[in-house]
Amino acid sequence: MTEIKKLWHFRQNNSGGKYTGPAYNIVVEGDTIEEAWQEAEKLGATNDGSCPCCGDRWNDANEIKSRDYIIYLDMAIEDRTYTSGNLPLVLGCPEWRRIEFRVSMDFDNFSK
Repeated sequence: MTEIKKLWHFRQNNSGGKYTGPAYNIVVEGDTIEEAWQEAEKLGATNDGSCPCCGDRWNDANEIKSRDYIIYLDMAIEDRTYTSGNLPLVLGCPEWRRIEFRVSMDFDNFSK
């Protein structure tokens, strides 16, 4: 059996006034933050072209330490004001570990 690694969450910043792919949130496994970032990069995360005044497109990872971890959906994502196309809300988390976090959605018009 494979050793269970930590789950890490990267949240996309609205850098330059827009969101880009591959998703709004990336959740990956890794023993360290460096390993987690490498996995996120494999899924398409990059800080290349980030806006100098808004900061990096992808934030530093937060380790998911609890089964009650919540990814909050902000209004810009919800109403698609600043988005182009439909991006997945969460990308990368292994299916068998999805019970370790949940997504909080407070808006009726969101479709997953």
